[in-house]
Amino acid sequence: MAAPPILTTHSAVTPAFVARLPKVELHVHLEGSLTPDTVLRFARRNGLGLPANTAEELRAHYTFTSLSDFIRVYLMCAGTLRTPLDFAEATTEFLAFQATQNVRYVEAFVAPKLHVANGADVDTILTMIVDAAAESYPQTGVRLGLIVDVGRLYGADLSVPLARAAVRHQNRGVVGIGLGGDEASGPPSLWRESFALARDGGLHLTSHGGEIGGPEYVWSAIRDLGVERIGHAVAAVRDPVLIRHLVEQRIGLELCPQSNVQIGVVSSLQEHPFGVFREAGALVTVNTDDPAIFANPLNDEYLAVAQAFALSPHDLCQLSLNAVDASFLATPDKALLRGEMISDMNAALASIGWPPLPLSA
Repeated sequence: MAAPPILTTHSAVTPAFVARLPKVELHVHLEGSLTPDTVLRFARRNGLGLPANTAEELRAHYTFTSLSDFIRVYLMCAGTLRTPLDFAEATTEFLAFQATQNVRYVEAFVAPKLHVANGADVDTILTMIVDAAAESYPQTGVRLGLIVDVGRLYGADLSVPLARAAVRHQNRGVVGIGLGGDEASGPPSLWRESFALARDGGLHLTSHGGEIGGPEYVWSAIRDLGVERIGHAVAAVRDPVLIRHLVEQRIGLELCPQSNVQIGVVSSLQEHPFGVFREAGALVTVNTDDPAIFANPLNDEYLAVAQAFALSPHDLCQLSLNAVDASFLATPDKALLRGEMISDMNAALASIGWPPLPLSA
């Protein structure tokens, strides 16, 4: 079978235009956003050993061809987060970096169970993150909605206390819970109790699905957990009925194309189902997943999909607005953010000689 043709992005989609484009990101892990310098700093401060002494040496260990390879690197980085100060600094640095990508609002995952195993307290972790986000907002202009990843790594039973903790922080910046990790750990239905607790407590719900597992994992996340969004969703492309359901129910797709290429889920960006989902009318969003590990800032992610799928400036604007629509913001906040972003998008479009977005955008 011949490889799909490489399309040419519209000439107006330049790095300068993408940098000026206001964005929302919905699928990014705080632990996967720790730069090598930050990982080294935390490790030294906490007396932890690493297989490297410099950022360059550490990055040389960021090699992976599978999800299990990636998880090894992810756990090494995440394991350096030990103290309340670590979580505060990680959050401040993360949001400062998001500001460089012109992100206005971000929903980020944190996996407290990883850190509880190292002696941290769940409530302290969540408090330090949301407080640091509030303190940094005047400088960054980036709002944070925190998603507690109840995680497949430690099993379904241990996810219930995490869901309860998330609910306790529901009015302080925690907006939802998610289910990340290797789908080989079991179908989403195993986590039904924790998701029901979160839903009844007023939180929103998302789950990684179809990254490594098949379409049935996406179906289970929808039917058994009641999720409003699906992370990755790659395998959904194999089930036309599922694609139709995702479109009709406006279930947001947190797509992470370059992450999927780097761990071997797809062989190239051109073979990623991004284009199929978008053409079907799905609520497609573009995200980085773990930008410090994959070295894929959000601006680069937008440029990459623009080139792979021949997207126009208007197309990129719509992707960013999709993220507003799929976010867990309250409806009035969505409307306000949407209006602000459309105004800034139209200014960016005017700077390259393009017409403003249609009123229906």
